[in-house]
Amino acid sequence: MKRLLTFLVLVFLFQTVFALIPERKYPYKPEVFGLIYKEFKVKTADNLKLNVWFFPAQDTIPKSRNWSNPVRRAYTTIDNKKRPTIIIMPADAGNMAPLAQFAYYMCSKGYNVVTFDWRGFG
Repeated sequence: MKRLLTFLVLVFLFQTVFALIPERKYPYKPEVFGLIYKEFKVKTADNLKLNVWFFPAQDTIPKSRNWSNPVRRAYTTIDNKKRPTIIIMPADAGNMAPLAQFAYYMCSKGYNVVTFDWRGFG
């Protein structure tokens, strides 16, 4: 019984060691991939602002990545046609920066893409 009690006390005291720490800064942004995107905030019912990236379908995406000096491209669309939009949801272990790679592929195939950060991330 004493061992069980000791174990429970230790678990209670060290539970924050195992907690997920949100990654608030982006290691890179979509301009690294040469993507055109619009960044905006979505307000939740409890007044929290979530960060969202919207990528329109693109036909002129550069093949190379520019890690050292990324330049944000002006927001334009291919045309005024309605296109399907894919929502890519991140796992709950990081922010949406890695999803720009998926957006890169989907936008080049003619889809609009939306990504967002969960609460506490980004």
